Amino acid sequence: MSGVLAVWLFFTLVSCASVAYFDIRFRRIPNGLLVSMLLACAVFFLYAGGMGEPESGLKIHWLSALTGFVAGLAFFYPFWRLGVMGAGDVKLIAVLGFMFGLHGLWQLVVIGSVLAGLHACVLLLSNGRAVLGRWREGKGSRRGVPFGAHLALATLLWVFWPKGALLGL
Repeated sequence: MSGVLAVWLFFTLVSCASVAYFDIRFRRIPNGLLVSMLLACAVFFLYAGGMGEPESGLKIHWLSALTGFVAGLAFFYPFWRLGVMGAGDVKLIAVLGFMFGLHGLWQLVVIGSVLAGLHACVLLLSNGRAVLGRWREGKGSRRGVPFGAHLALATLLWVFWPKGALLGL
């Protein structure tokens, strides 16, 4: 593994840990964190000419990054407008689309959604009707499942899992 790839992995770990912390603790993902992730990724792309190395089997170019960003934002923006997803979650999806391209983004969203769904099931089973009552009254918006944290965990699983999709280790 090269030094550039090691820096990328460290950046991914710290970024995901920060997103998870803020989303779990405050149910918000700061814009400053998302912008810094986006800018750091852009600088990395400029330096490395894209993410990944030929032997890793992955090379994300600017076009793929921009496509992932725009697709993530365009597809999930209506969910925010409908009130079923937070704005920070939508912006995080767009940033992850930039970091991993459209191919990686859909995998992260699927894994994150499964994790969030399992979390929601646990909440339903543990709180029963109290949770359903809050949902019907619309008072549980800050008590819901922190989707950004699940996306961050999905990203870490996807990147660092043995024989992972990203690195092919």
